[in-house]
Amino acid sequence: MKIKQTNGRLPEWAASMAVVTNAGGLVGKQQGEQVDAFGRVARFNNFSTAAEFVPDVGKKTSVWISSFYLDIVNPRQEFEAVFVPLPVELSRRYIKRPELEERYRDRTTYIPLQTFEDLRKQIPNPSTGVAFIWWMFSEFGKVDRRQLFGFEFFKPGIRHHYGDDKTACLHDGRIERTVFEKITY
Repeated sequence: MKIKQTNGRLPEWAASMAVVTNAGGLVGKQQGEQVDAFGRVARFNNFSTAAEFVPDVGKKTSVWISSFYLDIVNPRQEFEAVFVPLPVELSRRYIKRPELEERYRDRTTYIPLQTFEDLRKQIPNPSTGVAFIWWMFSEFGKVDRRQLFGFEFFKPGIRHHYGDDKTACLHDGRIERTVFEKITY
């Protein structure tokens, strides 16, 4: 199966879209209306816009940011664009859901290899969220934090994702926070 790869450039409109993580810390923040007020909204991997979460995370979803890993659930909806913050050169090793990759192939853009490698010099195992913000920064300059929702950096005791009960992850929140603070304002 041949997957179309675009040149790795994000469209200009991506510079001003809302980017909403799945962080458990979003629950109770009542930011749903603020999120949905953006022209475009991007969400990660196994996001949920179930009614119980809408007051906190909103409902609008224009863009899917996904790694196509094994645990990714088929979202069963269409998106204007799909962004993969893993270079196509590396994704062949890690992508475990080729049927999703195939489904969205005509609108999928992968992070450029050099952009990803520059990030890995600072964060050996970056999260999907920080990898995507790094990509935005690499193309558009510093990213406005007012368009970013839920970058909690894996605080102890807080659910990793609002849709599950896991509190542990494989990423180093301390390092990610440091990089995030340098590339956002």
